[in-house]
Formats: sequence, structure tokens, C-alpha cells
Amino acid sequence: MPTLKDVAGELSFLDGTEPPADFLGARPRDGDTVGINPPALAWVPERGSVAFDLEVSPTSDFTGQAAVRFERLTLNLQTFSEAFAEGRWHWRYRCHLEGGGLTGWSVARSFTIAPDAARVPVPSVAELKAMLGDSHPRLYARPETLLALRQRAEDQPERWRGLLEVIEKKVAHPLMPEPVPYPNEKWDVNIWRNYLVQARNMSSAVDHLAFGYLMTADTRYGEKLREWLCHLSRWDPKGTSSYKYNDEVGMPVLFVLARGYDCGHDVLTDDERELVRTALARRADEVYGMFRQKNPYEVRPYDNHATRTINFLGQAGLSLLGEVDAAEEWLDYVLKVYPAFYPPWGGDDGGYSQGPMYLAAYLNWMLQFLFFLENATGIDFHQKPFFRNVGNFILYGEPYFARMTPFGDGMTRQPGRLSQLNMYRLAQKFREPTFQWHAEQMRAAQMTVETVPADLLDFLWRDESLPATPPTEHAHCFTSVGVAALHSDLSDAPDDVYLLFKSSPFGAWSHAYADQNTFYLHGFGEPLAICSGYYPWYGSQHHTQWTWQSKAHNSILVDGEGQVAGTRASRGKIDRCVTSEWFDYCRGDAIEAYGGRLTRCFRHVLYVKETDGPGWFVIADDVASSKAATFQWLLHALSQMAVDKETRTVMITGQEAHLQVSFLTPEYLVFDQTDQFEPAPEPSEARRSFPNQWHLSASTRSAQPHVGFLVVLEPYRTQMEMRSTCEVVEAPGWVAGRVQTSEGEVLVGLRQGDGGAAVDGVETDAAFFALQRRPEERVARVLICDGSFLKVDGKASVAWQACRTDVAELKW
Repeated sequence: MPTLKDVAGELSFLDGTEPPADFLGARPRDGDTVGINPPALAWVPERGSVAFDLEVSPTSDFTGQAAVRFERLTLNLQTFSEAFAEGRWHWRYRCHLEGGGLTGWSVARSFTIAPDAARVPVPSVAELKAMLGDSHPRLYARPETLLALRQRAEDQPERWRGLLEVIEKKVAHPLMPEPVPYPNEKWDVNIWRNYLVQARNMSSAVDHLAFGYLMTADTRYGEKLREWLCHLSRWDPKGTSSYKYNDEVGMPVLFVLARGYDCGHDVLTDDERELVRTALARRADEVYGMFRQKNPYEVRPYDNHATRTINFLGQAGLSLLGEVDAAEEWLDYVLKVYPAFYPPWGGDDGGYSQGPMYLAAYLNWMLQFLFFLENATGIDFHQKPFFRNVGNFILYGEPYFARMTPFGDGMTRQPGRLSQLNMYRLAQKFREPTFQWHAEQMRAAQMTVETVPADLLDFLWRDESLPATPPTEHAHCFTSVGVAALHSDLSDAPDDVYLLFKSSPFGAWSHAYADQNTFYLHGFGEPLAICSGYYPWYGSQHHTQWTWQSKAHNSILVDGEGQVAGTRASRGKIDRCVTSEWFDYCRGDAIEAYGGRLTRCFRHVLYVKETDGPGWFVIADDVASSKAATFQWLLHALSQMAVDKETRTVMITGQEAHLQVSFLTPEYLVFDQTDQFEPAPEPSEARRSFPNQWHLSASTRSAQPHVGFLVVLEPYRTQMEMRSTCEVVEAPGWVAGRVQTSEGEVLVGLRQGDGGAAVDGVETDAAFFALQRRPEERVARVLICDGSFLKVDGKASVAWQACRTDVAELKW
């Protein structure tokens, strides 16, 4: 086992000390309720660890017949082949060190097995090896299920004909030449991108041919597949197609050799099988070595390409199990990683921290592996909470009609083919009608037969018999990754208005930005308040110096400086979230993201719903600095914004929609607007130009230790008129305002310091409140954040037994 050489200093984690931000940490966390039974365990090795002892027990003193001890484990991960009894369990570990030392036991942690935890036992690799024997195929089907798979072609003749047309075209696809080295061994983005495209076209050709041969046994497909497999197997696995040299070529070569060998096993001669096996094994060994080297993936898993590649290593292990000894170790590793913490960028609520574009691609690769794993072994990792819930993250955070998809690299794109396929698979697996509805709406809106041909995942995963039902809930908060989605009506694309809010505990690194406590607003089919910047390529100057930075997002700067970029320590969190028929509300806390420059950084987001319109939003910022500073409230749009400095309003105008932004407080602001990027996006062969975007700053005029911004955002259609009026409400200790619409008035208040005074007749101990009153109704709707009571005019009141964030109704 590789030893962990580079932990900073002599830190010990046995006492429960949190590891550095780029480490995984213990899983399950102390006190967790786990979503699968049996659970899988992960822990942090001590410096110089070479093996581990583990104890698991229903008792806290680790005694009794039910207590289990494992000795000299070679991984800091452990799975189980039998389910645990429901209830509370305890676990601890100790480390064997280089030179023969043995640490004491770690602090004991506990987890709870709930009655509804999904049963997902993980058999040993030896059991799987005995079950599979030497049979092929294994991935798309097993020998005993192959006829049922082929029956699909009979049951769905039109779809099969469409797929067969694609397969036929792949027969003529020319063999991809082995890549040549970069000139002077210097990386070049255009050459890199060219080989990326070639490799993906290659993998599509081989995959379709392999599936076509599996389904039909047509010798034309088989012979072309054999030609491809032998051709790729003769490439130098340590050369220009290796993972180390160009992983965007190395990864597809790895997985198509695995799939092609499995599907085309009987079309290869003995010598050809040995050729392909050897090439596949050498490539899998390279990848496995990457996972287990100086920074082992099971300790530091926050690497996107490794997170992708684990799925391809698993396919290689399944394909070669029983034929190559090392395949047992590869597969055993993958089957421990997956239940213990995979995917590391996601959470149990289905949230994914790397943005919708990367979720679409990575989830597709994950679902492919899970599909193959279940087909081959019956192990169903779909039942992990992340996979059960990730469809909701797509449904709410990446609606099918989106024009932009924040937050993360690729945010200027619209939802694409992979998102549709993913939702079809999730709908198929979980029989979930809202996922089916989302996928069907995407297909109707964007994925016409003329523009997108049938492909094999569509054939395998789209189940036309499933009902498709639009969602009835229109807001969702994913606290694991700090994203809230607040919609007016998710089922009505032309009229839906939605705001996405982000404040992520995953920080600002990899494909995520320094954009904690930021928002994006879309209305009536158009992006209005956008996240700005482009992604020419990873690490370009524009990418790192603009798009990564807070200045590119609807955030707050302090003396012109934003949050710390490029580190997981630049964290935020959504620590309050409430949804109701009257208000949706969330609060973000981004204090960690500013590198110690702030002593308070809350952003309250309130969505006020209306019966005859889409409603409107309030953004309330409570920001305090360790020293007096100026504060800049940023706003970005696709076109130039109209600024009225007298009324402190900003108008964003689209083709079909407007957004009026009214700054109620602070009173004195300096507005500045530009359409310039610093630096500008870099053109390339893939994209020659990037449209301008507009960037506005509303800055406090003088330095001060704290500020309270109260901003109202009202989206409306171009042909409609503004429906609201806004005014400041003066109250000592509060930042407050009143918004009047045809449906009544809403009073909002943000406490500053100790507060204490009444706000227009409202008394409360809340940090933030909203009170909605409708004409001629003896009723009011109330939202409070961190409060225990609210009283109106000394009469009508509502009280809670403890301080809380909640919505209630007042009657008098």
C-alpha cells in the first residue's frame, strides 16, 4: 500500500481533528444517518500508515458478540457483504505505521441505520469472480440476459432502426491515427482539443460497433470492431495516448477496450484476445497506479478527471475479472470507493458542486458504470442517496428551458443531450414521473430527430411507457452544495421566473468559482441577472482572472476586492431555508470566503409570490468588516443596463422581459458600468469571439465598518407595466422597506446590530422578517429568520417556543 508522505507537519486525525480542506475526512460523519445498509466506512490515515485495524459495534465500548474487528486492512475504506441491524452503531480505527509502530484507537464515531435505508450489500470480488466465471458478455448483458436485450429490437422496431442507421455509419469511420507528440513537448490547447474530439468520435464508433455486434452478431460489425480493438491495442500505452500524457485520449481508449473486448470476445482469435487483454491491463494498471500514488484518491478525492476515470477502471475490472489477476484489485478498489464517498463532489440531497455542465458529463459516465455493474453483478449503487436525489438537482437547478446554467465552468451553455439521457435513466431506474417529464420536455424543445440521431443510451434508457408528470413543488434547496432554486412555476416554461442562489461549502476551486452568496435570475425565457465570464479553456487568463473571481458574479466586493479564489477554504453555506405558498426564503453565510476581512456576511434572499403574476425578490445583505471599508454590490447582464441615479434604480432589458432593480438602502451609492472584461476571453480554433457582457457596481460612497443593502428585483414581461412601488422605512437599528403592489404590501426588515425598535408597528426579535398584508383581509403572512415572536400594532402576534426560521399566518 502506498504511504501518505505529504500530510502537512505532524498532524494527527485520531482525535477527530478535521483534515486539510482537500482531504476527504471520516465517512460517515459522527452522528450521520446513513442511506444504504450496510454502510461503507472511510477514514484519514496517519502519516506513514501502511495498514489499519477497524472495529464496528452496536455498543460504545466495542464489546459483545455483535462487535466486529478487522485487522491489517490495506485500505482506509471498508465495505460489508451483509446488512446491519437497524439502530445506532459505533466505529473506530487505528493505524499500523512504517517501521512497525501502532497508534492508539481513534475517537469513536457513531452512525444510525434507519429502517428505510436501501439494502446494498457488496459481495467480495472473489464471489463475483466465481459468479462470472469466464463468460462474456458482462456489461450490456450477461449470456443469460442477452436474448432479453435483443428482444428490445423486436419490441421497439422504429427506435432500433434509428440506432441501426447510426451503427451502419460507424462501419465507415476511419481508424484514428495514434496521436503524435506535442511540438517541442509543449502543451498546445488547439492540438489538445483536436485529439479530444478525435478520441470522442473514436469511442462513439467503437462503442456503437460493439453494441451492434452484440445485438446482431453481424460479421461486418464484428470485423470492424476487431480491426479497431487490435489497432488501439498496438498503440504505446506509455506514449501519447497514455493517461499521463493526454488523459482525454487515454480515458476513452481505456473504456472502449473494456467494452469492445467484452462485446467482441468471440470475434477475436486467441492471439488477438491476448493482445487486447494486455493493452487493456497495462492502461488500467497506469490508471490504478495514479489512484494509489503519492496523493491517494481515497484520501484526496477532489480531482475531477480521477473522479471520471474511476468509472472506466471499474469497467476494465469487470471486463477482465477472472482473466487478469490485477483486475481483482482494480475492481475491489472501485467497489470500496463507490459506497464510501463517491461522488466526492456531491451530497446526499443530490446536489453537485461542479456546475451543471460537469454534472451532465460526469453523471452520464457514472450512470453508465452503474448500469454495467448492475447488469454484471446485481450490485445496485443507484440506491445511494446521491443517485436517488440527483434528478431533483437537475429538475430544479437546470430546467430544460434554461438559457444559461450557473454555477461553474460551462455556465453559458444550455442543457444538452447528456442531461436528457441522464434524466431518462433516472426516470427508468426510479420510476419517477417528474424526471420523465423533464426529459420528454427537453426532447420536445431541443432534441429533434433531425438534429440528434438515435444513440445506444437513448435506446437502452428511454422508457416510453413511463408516465410523465410535471412537478407540483417549485422550490428546492440543496444544502450539501449550497444551491437553492426558487421558481414561480417550473411546469410553465414561457412564464416561469426563477432565481438560483449559491453559497457552497465546497469552496472555490476546480470548476467552481469565488461566487458564494451570489445569484442568477431568469425570467420569461431570458437570462436577466447573469453570472458573467467565459470558459475558453481551463486555466486560461480570462478563466482564472475573471470568471473564477467574485467580480464576475452578482456578489459583494470589499474595497474592490472579492472572495479568495482557487481554494476549497473559500467556503459559504446556506444555513436557513424555508418554502411556503406565500414566501420562499434562504440565507447564505459567506464569511469564510473573504479570507478574514469580514466579521459578518449574510445574504437573505426572499421570494414573494403573487396570485396574478410571477412575484418578485428581495436581496438583503448584512455585511460587516474588521475595519472601515467601501462595499460594492455587483450586477451583470447581457446588455447595457439603464441606471437612474436619482431613484437608485437599474433596468435590465431583454427581448421579452425586463428586470427592475431598486436599491432602497444604503442611501448614497456610486454607480459605475462597463462592458469590458479584465482580461478579455481568449479566442481559439474552437471559438473565435465572445459577445460582450455588462457589469455594474453600486458602491458605498465612504468607508464604513458595516453596511445593509436592501434591494428589490421585479421581473416582468416587456409589454407589461411595473406593478410595484418601493420606499424606505426608517426605524432605529433596522434596514427596512415597504413594497406596494396591486395584491397588497410587504414590509421587510433586516436587523442591524442589536435593533430593538418597532418597524412600522412590527415588533420582533428576528434577524430578518417579511410581513405581507393584503387589502381588505384581516390576515397577514409572516416570515422570520432566527426569531421567536412577531407582534403587529401591539395586537396580532405569533410566537414560537424557540428561536427559529419559519412562515406563519396572522389573523385578527
